[in-house]
Amino acid sequence: MGWDKKQRGDTERGYYYYSVRLPGRPHPVKICLGRGAEAEAEAARMAEKQARQALAKQERVAQLARHARLDVLIDEFNALVGVVAAAWMHTKGFHFHKGSWRRRRGRRPNDD
Repeated sequence: MGWDKKQRGDTERGYYYYSVRLPGRPHPVKICLGRGAEAEAEAARMAEKQARQALAKQERVAQLARHARLDVLIDEFNALVGVVAAAWMHTKGFHFHKGSWRRRRGRRPNDD
């Protein structure tokens, strides 16, 4: 949650709130820590946690970008291997029919 400035009380600094999920309650409950040292410490801890989470997210995004480049290279390699395999199968007398390679009638696979 964070610092919440109310119309009453200290309108400059506000009060620190955080949310907690309690068993049996469908929605989170707001807990007020006030504006003292405990609230300042909790706010600093939460800011540090958010910074760590943002850094972890940036690392995951960078890793996904590296994997995306590898996926493109693998797809290109797979396409080239498919072309070479199809050429070799055609030279050996096979044809591609309904999703599988089949031997042409009247030819043996080792006929050159």
